[in-house]
Amino acid sequence: MNLIEKWKNRETKKSLREENIRLKAQVEMLHRVKPPVCTVERNVQRIRSALTIRQDDIMTADYAKEKVKHGLLQYISPFIDWDIEDDYETGNKILTGTLYVATGDRRHNG
Repeated sequence: MNLIEKWKNRETKKSLREENIRLKAQVEMLHRVKPPVCTVERNVQRIRSALTIRQDDIMTADYAKEKVKHGLLQYISPFIDWDIEDDYETGNKILTGTLYVATGDRRHNG
């Protein structure tokens, strides 16, 4: 092998080493950058109702649940939108109550 072939091989190794160093630096930089975190803040308020059952009270679990539901309804009732409509076929009135609840984040993919 003559000197020129050795020199060409040396230049190739040198360029490969430099590219390898550059690629390692690029990979390290990509690992350092943290991906963005998207958060959605919501105004959530807990509404809770409780029922104290004394030892001498005799009531079923279903009745106790109904009492707790009635207590929750007292807190929720100011947020219900009421609408009264006439049913022209029967002549009756239709009373509709609507409660708007935030159930999740609506994200548009585009």
